[in-house]
Amino acid sequence: MVNSKQFIQHHLHTIIRDATLDTSFFGIQFLPVEKKLYLKLQSILRRLELRFSSLKETLFLYKDQLIWSGLSQDDTSLVYSFFRLYYWPHIKTLLNSSIAQYLTIDTTANLADELIISSNSTSEIYQAFFLGNPLTPYRVLVININLITIFCFFHDDDDIINNEDVDSQIVDTLKKDLDTMLPSFEEHLRKKYPSTDITVRTIYYNKINMAHSSTIDWTREPNNSMAGVMNTLAEDMQWFHPSGEIMVKRENDPWIISKRSDMRELLIVVNQKNANLKEISDKVKQIFATQFSNILLIE
Repeated sequence: MVNSKQFIQHHLHTIIRDATLDTSFFGIQFLPVEKKLYLKLQSILRRLELRFSSLKETLFLYKDQLIWSGLSQDDTSLVYSFFRLYYWPHIKTLLNSSIAQYLTIDTTANLADELIISSNSTSEIYQAFFLGNPLTPYRVLVININLITIFCFFHDDDDIINNEDVDSQIVDTLKKDLDTMLPSFEEHLRKKYPSTDITVRTIYYNKINMAHSSTIDWTREPNNSMAGVMNTLAEDMQWFHPSGEIMVKRENDPWIISKRSDMRELLIVVNQKNANLKEISDKVKQIFATQFSNILLIE
């Protein structure tokens, strides 16, 4: 009970500390990959689950982008939020290494020490997650190789878990294929975030599938007053059904455009302070055509 209380207090503090408009969506950043690559990855992970009967599901990420999850949408969102909150701030600072590392989070430690990295498999590298409805306990093994993170979910009552041989076999099986697939993941990430106009920043969220993408670095931008305007616009857009659009420009601030199209929401920041309304409207249409051409946005 004491440990649960400590975790809840620490977790709430972490959520408040890192709160941004992005995190309020509790969305998932997906990495779209070509069909053959997706099916190959799915086949590898399914073969892994068939080979190790104690392994129930997997979740696969490249950097902070989700490529595959065998969990339900709600459980995927929960695990992804935990990953973004605790794992990713540390993983993105790690050196790219082909050596498998086992990752564990100590939620009672201070920020600098909460990620525990181990190159050896021991019972201490597993964490407990409660997922599903009704809640079912899982033991979770988190493996990181070359900025690829794999969550492996085992039923907590299986005797085979915490077996060092199983852990090393899982890593060996994955490495054979992941080394050859890594360049493809990086190529698809470049396609998702191409080198575009540096004056434009976007946030996109789809409430149906929880897909979320953002090109804003909240550690450097925007300033507090601009963030406040963006938060207000995102809240105001909830009154628009099924679609609507608001454009705002304050003195010495960039243009901020908020658009809703049914269950899809898009926020655009255009740092062209001297542009007039027509020029910004044309700019927004250009952004739709180049960056969001595969998304239906009702005019």
